[in-house]
Amino acid sequence: MKGLVLVIMFLFMPLLAEAEFYKCVDKDGVISLSDIPCRSSNKASQEPLHEYTEHGNNQIRNMLSDRPAMQEYLADDDSIRKMSPDDLVWKWVANAYNKRVIGYRIEWDGGKVNKPITFLAEHAIPYQGSKVLIRVRQRFQDAQGKLCDAVFEELWYVCIFELFNSQNDGEFINIYNRAIKGNVTKKEWFQLNTSLEHQAAIQTKHFFYDVWKPWAIKNGFHYQERYWRVNTPDDYQEWINLHQKNSPYIVWWRNYYDKQIVPYVKKVKRYEQEKKRYDIKKKQYDKEMQKYDQQKRGYDKKLNEYQRKMKQYKQRNSGQN
Repeated sequence: MKGLVLVIMFLFMPLLAEAEFYKCVDKDGVISLSDIPCRSSNKASQEPLHEYTEHGNNQIRNMLSDRPAMQEYLADDDSIRKMSPDDLVWKWVANAYNKRVIGYRIEWDGGKVNKPITFLAEHAIPYQGSKVLIRVRQRFQDAQGKLCDAVFEELWYVCIFELFNSQNDGEFINIYNRAIKGNVTKKEWFQLNTSLEHQAAIQTKHFFYDVWKPWAIKNGFHYQERYWRVNTPDDYQEWINLHQKNSPYIVWWRNYYDKQIVPYVKKVKRYEQEKKRYDIKKKQYDKEMQKYDQQKRGYDKKLNEYQRKMKQYKQRNSGQN
């Protein structure tokens, strides 16, 4: 699954005006996050936090080590505070990293984000034995083409988004497998995939209200709602209409279909056509071989008869002598 291999991403292009920010923001997942305390509706989830294992803690430690900007934040009293395992956010993220996607636990990857520099984060899909990986870059290119350092809160936002988005991987793979068989149109490809990411965006918005905001209030952190896309519409069509047609997010999904899916489907069709021609030729060859075998059997029969008569002839001549 080239490119997707399929990595699914989140486009992050912070803009000065919140309206412009949303214009450029940018089913059935195998594993659900229903047992993580974030809402999938407007009602706050009553699910308790589950106990988290050392795996989740290790992923966070690695993440904070690779992305120091996620370690510390400025509190209202002007003190610098660090993220702690006792924090609600830490516990939630550790629990999320412990979730399994198609049998695989999610892991942090401090390596390079494969998508263009306008993409602040992505996650790698567990396709054909590969791991589920969360990747977040420190520097990105904004809407004006300027390189910027991502700040504490936006880095956490894209991490949370990808943790939610990874839970859709079962359906992402299902869509991909249908597409490479030629059973998904470009329009369907775009809508099916982006609707899954819309679901993740809604879940992330609710995470802000359920987890991040309470944590921020408790710890004296001055949060900024714009980082969490709190105005993200619950309706998919309304959400997708906010994106400009030539935005990198829209272009990426459509280009992937044109540059990856379509060539692959054409290659498969060419292979099937060549295989069909081969099968026809093989059938003709098998028919010729069958005819040859029949002729050979007839020849062998005549040869055996000739040899039998020659043996009788020699026997008669030797008797006369």
